[in-house]
Amino acid sequence: MLRHLPIAVLMAWFAAGADAPDGAAPTEPPSSLDPAASRGTLSLSHTHARVRSCERSVRKGTVVCTPEKEPADASTTLRLIPVKNPRIAGDDKREVKDIALGESGLQDEALELGAGTWDLDWTDAARRARFQLAAGDELSIRLESVSGACRAVRRECSLVASATSRKILLPAGRAR
Repeated sequence: MLRHLPIAVLMAWFAAGADAPDGAAPTEPPSSLDPAASRGTLSLSHTHARVRSCERSVRKGTVVCTPEKEPADASTTLRLIPVKNPRIAGDDKREVKDIALGESGLQDEALELGAGTWDLDWTDAARRARFQLAAGDELSIRLESVSGACRAVRRECSLVASATSRKILLPAGRAR
């Protein structure tokens, strides 16, 4: 129907405050900045292991230290930070979310977040993880941490109890 109306008629129609004719696009599209308008679901899980000892072996003349690990308390906290899109002038209504995961490390229920780009900030992780969440998405992110490490020193293995490593694992193709 719109293809058959002259542009001047359509502009006058909309300038007068008239609703769009049937079959036309709405004059106010849903805001992608309003978290209630478009949401996705994020599931988080965390596993934590502690290095209790180091096993020494020699391979091709090189000392190799293999950590012996045991499960540990997986309680942790992290922060989800919305990343504003510089191409959109409106206010981003998404808010920073502080998340606490319990001993089991599994999120009891999935989080609903406004669609868009997010940063996951986890203390002591090597870097923040940036990911995209689209409306209707179901995204799972795994967190892995290890307390302790094994180091080869003078052809012997040494346990470094103060060492920590943290990894944020996003599904393939989801990092931004």
